Amino acid sequence: MSRSGPRMLPLVPGFAARLVALRTAKYWTGAALARRVGVTQATVWAYEQGKYRPRPETLRRLADALGADYAELAQLVGIGTEAEEAATRRAARARASVGGVSGQLLAARTRKGWTQAECGRRAGLTRQAIWRYEQGRHPPREERLRQLADALGANYAELARLAGYSLESKP
Repeated sequence: MSRSGPRMLPLVPGFAARLVALRTAKYWTGAALARRVGVTQATVWAYEQGKYRPRPETLRRLADALGADYAELAQLVGIGTEAEEAATRRAARARASVGGVSGQLLAARTRKGWTQAECGRRAGLTRQAIWRYEQGRHPPREERLRQLADALGANYAELARLAGYSLESKP
């Protein structure tokens, strides 16, 4: 699993059973829930089997999609609500401070609570492109960077500076 994927945890049958109950009460398939939350169907299956626990931001999206109480689900999963979320935000800030444009993009997306797929849809890019930019594989071209800045509500001039682009007028 990638760093941003689900985390292994000993079986969590209480959470798994509750998740299945909430999903089936809405007559949703695993695929339907996955689309609404921004994860894969395999990830929903793993949650429902008690094989993985969601990260706090994913748990928040699950609770919102299912109309469930976040605190209840967090307790079933065994994560602290406020402390865990604060740690997630601190980790995103730390990555942003050392990651240049890739870190800034990741931090902006994390603040919005968006998945890479959601960010890509809103910016008119693919999920894979968002992943490459956040990994620092290569900076986005200027027009792509502007699309991302607009979608994320980020400062384009700062992102362009971090990516090494000049903001001076071209002849």
